[in-house]
Amino acid sequence: MKTVKLNGVMLDLKGMEIKNPAGGGALKMNEFVANLLAFSKGDNALRKLSIAQAMYLDGDMELEDADYKLVKKIVDGSDTSAILLAQVLTAMGVTE
Repeated sequence: MKTVKLNGVMLDLKGMEIKNPAGGGALKMNEFVANLLAFSKGDNALRKLSIAQAMYLDGDMELEDADYKLVKKIVDGSDTSAILLAQVLTAMGVTE
C-alpha cells in the first residue's frame, strides 16, 4: 500500500495558486489527477475510473501498489506541463 496526499492546490513558480481553467478557484491536485485518469486511454478503464472517482472526492488516500503504479504511469505519460506533473509526483512521494 502507498499513501498519496493530493489534497493540495497547484502553485506557479512564484508560489501563487494556479487558477482552475474551468473556474471555481484554485486548481486542486486531486481533481487534476482524477481527470488525467478518467480521460486516459488504454487498458484498465474500469479500474482507472474507480480510482479517479475516489480521488476526486479525497486526494489523501491509500492505493494498492498496482494502482499506485497505474496512477504514476498515467501522470508520467501525460503531455501536461512539467510544473503541474512535478508537483503531483512530489506529492505522490516520487523523488526522481
